[in-house]
Amino acid sequence: GDMERVMDLAKFPFHVMTFADTGLFGLSWFSPLILFALNYQKNYLQAAECLGFTYENGNITRGMIKRWPLINQIETELKDNLGEQAYQQAYNKGKTMNFTDFREYVL
Repeated sequence: GDMERVMDLAKFPFHVMTFADTGLFGLSWFSPLILFALNYQKNYLQAAECLGFTYENGNITRGMIKRWPLINQIETELKDNLGEQAYQQAYNKGKTMNFTDFREYVL
């Protein structure tokens, strides 16, 4: 429930240079936190992009992230708030983002 704390935790991988090589293995554990924070702040377009990035690049979490009830709930809320077409466009944009593109949501 402490969204300030979530945002601080979500920024962590961007402050640690060891994640900067490809970023994806480390970031895959933190991108759901960023997704939660963006959705909580009603930044639905960015949250949908984050979800696309997370699903596409979640090398470590891929197997379990789609089973997290909160992720499924947020995905449904994003579709409701954005509409299916806008959601799909944002989601697809997120799938094409790289680590450097994605870090703009946190910095």
